[in-house]
Amino acid sequence: LAVALAAAPAAARRQVAALLGHGTASDPGSRAALALKVFGSTLVLQALRRYWLTLRHAGLRGLVVSAFSAALRVAIRLPGVRGVVDREVGKELASIERKMHGGGDPAARCRLPEDGMDTSSIVQLVKDMQAKELAASNKFDGKQWGGIYHSPRGPLVELQNAVWGMYNSTNTLYEGVFPSVRKFEAELVSWVLHLVNGDPKVAGGILSSGGTESVLLAALAYRELGRQRGIATPRIIAANTCHPA
Repeated sequence: LAVALAAAPAAARRQVAALLGHGTASDPGSRAALALKVFGSTLVLQALRRYWLTLRHAGLRGLVVSAFSAALRVAIRLPGVRGVVDREVGKELASIERKMHGGGDPAARCRLPEDGMDTSSIVQLVKDMQAKELAASNKFDGKQWGGIYHSPRGPLVELQNAVWGMYNSTNTLYEGVFPSVRKFEAELVSWVLHLVNGDPKVAGGILSSGGTESVLLAALAYRELGRQRGIATPRIIAANTCHPA
């Protein structure tokens, strides 16, 4: 807008200048000064609109939090402050990395070995690593957070291992070659549809690799549904406590 105004005829600039209080109709001022004032006014209006929308959707408390966050972002960019913040963040990240990864793994195989290992050695190596993980988990009485919601031992795991072993070399993209895999997926999707009172005639689904992909696919499905309904710029309304996935 500012660039267009600067290139506009003198008569148009005089009218805009009079509206903005920049000179008079007979004194339009310089093009650069007028363009700068329009540009600044546009930024102010955009900021006011943003804070109004925040007040409308998040209330007074949300507006205060948003203003404080904006002020904090500006403050940490100040000379001297940014360096302090970066150093403290670096210390915290290094502490988290040491806690999660320890001091390194001297036995790590970072290159493809020239001589392979025999089957029994590989199985024993994996068992030793798993035993350390289970021992660490037992310190927390099996309540350590890890995204697994059942015991690593028992009939359920035995059933899973048996079925996974049978279908280790299959691919869901080739349902003509592996029709049983397609059958499993279709039946599981149908179960979920009935659990949530979905209509199998118009609703569907797929199996995903995990929770994060499921969230992304759900957001994609709603976005496409919104586009069919004429929603060009959809928004996701979520609580501050929602899952970060």
